[in-house]
Amino acid sequence: MTPRPHAYHFLLLAALVVGWGGCGPLDPARQAAFEPLILAGADAGPRVVVYGDLSTLLPGSGEATPWLERFLYGPRDAGAGRLRNPQGLAPLTGGLPVPQRLLFVCDQGLPDVVAIDLISGQFRRWTRFDDRPSCPVDVAVDDAGRVYVADTTRLAVLVYDPNGRLLRELAPEPDEGGAFRPTSVLWNDGVLYIGDSGVGCVERFATVDDTWLAPMSPPGDRRGVVAPTGLGMTPDGVLLIADAVQGMVHRVDVEGRWLDPVGRWGRGPGQFIRPKHVCCTSSGYVLVTDAARQSVAMFDSGGTFVTEIGAVDAAGKRLTLPAGLAVCPPDVSAIAEAAAASLAGPSAEYVIISDTLGGVSLTLIGIGKAVGEEDSHGA
Repeated sequence: MTPRPHAYHFLLLAALVVGWGGCGPLDPARQAAFEPLILAGADAGPRVVVYGDLSTLLPGSGEATPWLERFLYGPRDAGAGRLRNPQGLAPLTGGLPVPQRLLFVCDQGLPDVVAIDLISGQFRRWTRFDDRPSCPVDVAVDDAGRVYVADTTRLAVLVYDPNGRLLRELAPEPDEGGAFRPTSVLWNDGVLYIGDSGVGCVERFATVDDTWLAPMSPPGDRRGVVAPTGLGMTPDGVLLIADAVQGMVHRVDVEGRWLDPVGRWGRGPGQFIRPKHVCCTSSGYVLVTDAARQSVAMFDSGGTFVTEIGAVDAAGKRLTLPAGLAVCPPDVSAIAEAAAASLAGPSAEYVIISDTLGGVSLTLIGIGKAVGEEDSHGA
């Protein structure tokens, strides 16, 4: 005789159905209703928009895990809004078939590198199981699609092919001054720049010639590099080096001259306590995350302070421990369309910020024209 089902069986089934139904795509109207935070710098500075959680703007990020897969294995373990401890970021600007536009995220909590498709919203672990990094802190991508990951535990830069297969481990010959400890990476024009916190310099590796170049250190009359945790490059070729210990951003021009740094240690406007990463937009704005101040400082191309970004949304949620920065490629239609549909309208440029401990892992901000020069949308 077949036993009759108890009432709690029906309740359990109903709960499962409701649970699966609640994981569907986000309502576009809900995305458009997000109230962004709009900042304006002093002296007719640029319009800065904090759009908020990147995962709510990507079209595929809210898609449900197929019900059978969810029943057997549970929900998928990572995503734009569910990263565990995101650090350095890097966008893919070439090397793989378009229209794919990827954002690589170093996640120490997995640990692994996560690749997020900025058009479809889909995500996946980038590396193969046996080739995963131990402590990924920063990532860079070259024009051939090779991915470089600074791993502070393995004391090397791990080089992956466009399919996530480990090709090699990069490390210079041991130096008497200290052990190599890569804490930042940047690829530009055939050269891989590596911030070395073990020795206190910026190592350089020519990826075309497969040779190590002379490391970069400031002259004796300038403060040395101690903890180069972030690297960036301006449109005119000036290397930016965020130093988490010195509390400044060093600058080196294309001729190798060390220029006056951006910012200095302190708690005032344009000053740093613990700068982590740095990036530069195509229009020349320099952004620097500061983990201790829980904010992102913004400067113009001349190093003049513009504004400070410290809130995730208009409700006043603050960044917790901001870390990585990535300038979003201009042809990512999914982000541009979502920003245009928001209450603030589109921006001229977009930057993504990672937060290592915040409820929002990746935050999207937009940078528009100077105040007084906006169009009808304020871009």
